[in-house]
Amino acid sequence: MKSIEIGERGKRPEPSPEQERFLATQPDVDLAVLVAARAFRDLDTCRPIGMIAGLIPWTAIVTWCDVEGLDAEARRILTAAIRYVDVEQYEKRAKNQPKPRGN
Repeated sequence: MKSIEIGERGKRPEPSPEQERFLATQPDVDLAVLVAARAFRDLDTCRPIGMIAGLIPWTAIVTWCDVEGLDAEARRILTAAIRYVDVEQYEKRAKNQPKPRGN
């Protein structure tokens, strides 16, 4: 089984010297948070589009997890996190959507 920290490749890639310098200036962030943020960014392109962008499909989230090699527990956690943030953003977009004009 692969954890959310290791993923399918078996290890984290070594950062370049330039990345090391950049990372030294940044606050410590939990790796799971970084994975969730990357997943959300990647999955944002999977939304159905209509009058307003819809929610990220569950199938897209599960496929992303499979491609990244996440185990079942990490998949459940990431799915819940993506769903929570996605619903929050959807409700904000829907609230700010212009009202249709009457005749």
